Amino acid sequence: MKTNLIIGLLLLSTWSSFAQDTSFIFKNTANGVYHAIFIEQKPDSKYYDWIADLNFKQLEQKNYSTSIKSLKGKNSKPLAKYDLGDLPRRWCLLYRYNGQFYLYSPSDYMGNENVAITDSTYNICYSDGPLTNRIIAFAKPNAATYQFKLSGYNNTQKTIRIHMVDKKRGIAVFENPAAEPKQRYRFMVQADKAKNFPMIINYCKTQKQLEFEGFDKVDFAKWIGKK
Repeated sequence: MKTNLIIGLLLLSTWSSFAQDTSFIFKNTANGVYHAIFIEQKPDSKYYDWIADLNFKQLEQKNYSTSIKSLKGKNSKPLAKYDLGDLPRRWCLLYRYNGQFYLYSPSDYMGNENVAITDSTYNICYSDGPLTNRIIAFAKPNAATYQFKLSGYNNTQKTIRIHMVDKKRGIAVFENPAAEPKQRYRFMVQADKAKNFPMIINYCKTQKQLEFEGFDKVDFAKWIGKK
């Protein structure tokens, strides 16, 4: 018990100066393990680079190349290319908390999903590489909506709609009509504008923690109606 208390005090001491100008949502030192959920507002923070990094690294590039070969199958022809117009190509997840927009740095980055779009593929980017879908149709039904028809592994097809709800700030609602209700809609922000938003960070240096579940419940129908 005494050892755990000493470890906790040391950890708190290390973070004392940091804590003076940081907004904490949660912090705990149970069993000598420091776990904090806090708000980061400094755009030069390393967490922003982690969240918004959509440049495929060596392993990710290898996985992407493998995915492309799998999508082509025995067909050696290049994938069809589409003119996506003014659609931004790289996106990060965005959340609402207390009525404001935030990025989120999770405890487990395997759960972090970014989106990278090329003129022929739609990629959901995880920490170990992209899940790639081939674009088989693209349309722009109105000035603020972009619609993709995608084909993935085993020719599984789905539709994705991107509804721009705040073009100036780079905010969109991504809609997957076939997904479960809780996963059907998501806010996303253009990767090059991510640093304009504060970030909620789920921090624990020594072990993974449960993810933050305090985000606002959102009526996405109203947001889509704001186009």
